[in-house]
Amino acid sequence: MKKRLAARLLSAAALATVLAAPSQAAFLTIDDSDPDRVTITAGDFDLDLFVYGVSLNAGPGRVGTVTLPDDVYEISGYWIAPSVDADRSDTMLFAYPSDPGAISSFAAYTLTGQLAGPDPTASYNAISLIAVADQGVLLGSPGLQPTWPSDGSAQGFTWNGLTFTFIGEPATVAAVPEPGSLALVALGLGALPLARRRRAHPG
Repeated sequence: MKKRLAARLLSAAALATVLAAPSQAAFLTIDDSDPDRVTITAGDFDLDLFVYGVSLNAGPGRVGTVTLPDDVYEISGYWIAPSVDADRSDTMLFAYPSDPGAISSFAAYTLTGQLAGPDPTASYNAISLIAVADQGVLLGSPGLQPTWPSDGSAQGFTWNGLTFTFIGEPATVAAVPEPGSLALVALGLGALPLARRRRAHPG
C-alpha cells in the first residue's frame, strides 16, 4: 500500500513538473536567399503560426516549414509570453550593394505582448508581419532606416520568447574578367581579320 502511494505521489510530482515547465522559445525563420523562392520555418508557437491564414503546424514541440514562390506573404503567430515587454514594430531592409536606395527584400513586423488566450493563467505574445521578396524598388527615403547587405547573411532578433531570423537574397554581381583574360580576348579578335585575309588570298 505504501509503495503504491509513493509511486502515485512520484507520478503526480513528475506530472506537476512537466506542467510547470515553461514552453520552448518560439522561433521563426524566413529564408529569402533563393532568387525565386522563400522558405518559412517556425516552431514552438503555442497557438501555431499561420501564413495567409493557413496553419504551418508549428505548435508546441513541432516544427513546420513551407517553401513558396517569391511574393508578399502575411504571417502571424502566438506564443506564451515569459515576461512583460514593450510592443515593438520595425522594418528589416536588405539593400543592393551597388544601390543603397534599392532593396532586394524586407520584412515589416509588429510584436504585441500581453494578449488573452485560451489559457487564462497565461499571457500571450503575437507577431504579425509582411514578408516581401525581390521587389527591387526604390525607397522613398533611402538611408533613414537601417539596412543590411544582400549577401545571404542572416539578421534578426530575440524578443520575449521569440527568435526571429530573416535571410536576404544575395545580390548577383557580374564577374569582372581579369586583365590577362581581356588581353587574350583582344588578341583573338585582332587575329580574326588576318585569318580572313589568308583565306581570301591563299598561298
